[in-house]
Amino acid sequence: MKLFVALAPEDKEKLDFLVDTVHRVGVVRDNSIRPVIIQFTMRAFRIKIWKVSRDNNTLKEKKLFLKEDLTQADRMERNRLWPIVEEARKQGKRAGFRGPHVYIEGKKEFSLKLDFLKAKYNNPILIIGGDFNDVSDDTVDRLPPRFTSISFKPTEFLSANYHLTDVWRYMNPDATQYTWSNSSRSSRSRIDLWLMSTHGLQYVTDVSYSHAPLSDHKLISLRLKGVKEQPSIRGYWKFNNDLLDDRKLKESVSFLVEKTFKEREMDPIQKWEFFKYKVQETAIKCCKEIKKQSTNKMQNLIVKLEPLISKQDLSESELRALSNLKDELDKMYVNLAKGAFIRSRAKWLEKGEKN
Repeated sequence: MKLFVALAPEDKEKLDFLVDTVHRVGVVRDNSIRPVIIQFTMRAFRIKIWKVSRDNNTLKEKKLFLKEDLTQADRMERNRLWPIVEEARKQGKRAGFRGPHVYIEGKKEFSLKLDFLKAKYNNPILIIGGDFNDVSDDTVDRLPPRFTSISFKPTEFLSANYHLTDVWRYMNPDATQYTWSNSSRSSRSRIDLWLMSTHGLQYVTDVSYSHAPLSDHKLISLRLKGVKEQPSIRGYWKFNNDLLDDRKLKESVSFLVEKTFKEREMDPIQKWEFFKYKVQETAIKCCKEIKKQSTNKMQNLIVKLEPLISKQDLSESELRALSNLKDELDKMYVNLAKGAFIRSRAKWLEKGEKN
């Protein structure tokens, strides 16, 4: 962890979440240094560490280096797809891998899947969202503007072949916003997009950008008209262990213990069942209060943050304020992510018990 602090000191408070596992390989022989496998929870942080490690003095002094590796699943996928790459190269096309996926000049495996969906369904509405590493217009959606000579542009290919439209630009024809920027904000671009079939644009109610935690990209939101889902049946109640440190809850439970177990008209089993019910009721109420306070705090941070991330030129004081607000918001999202992870495990165990 000390090494990661040296590489990315600004992420010091988030390392417990960003670093998933660290594992030494093999056994010690003749005092040799054993390789260490490191897995990260976020691809963006892995790429960041990979880049800054190349010219880091701390690593050079310790004679250490980082080497990017693929998971076993990614390697197997590359082996499976290698004949496709080899055949494309024989035809004189540029071809290779981006992560576990194939890239072929002028054609991608992804487009084959789109062709399949178009053939399978009658006049489907295609919606594709994500980081395209490309923009609809290099002169408007990049700062500084870029006059590119790239022969293959994913956005142009999807627009021409599948009649997909950049939803945000359709809704905001004259606006200027960016979804990515470097740390100094000297380079910005709108590369995170929602592309949608033209005949599906009538169902769009809103498309917007907002701050995304633990990322140098913004969150892109798309709202569509739809049918309300039926409420699902509640599962088992799960107690939030963080409440054990809550002073108000401890005082309430102590009061319940004193009140319930002094009751003479109930037998021990009735007392125990009643006590559990009241603890659940009190804990749920306490959770709602904490969540309400947290939501209000998060909304206040977002309200302060939005004008800064929308502003084109920031002063030094505004840049510091932006950084502080992002850090505070990131910490809150990390806590939310930890809670979601625990709930996901609980749900998985619950379904396992029911099945």
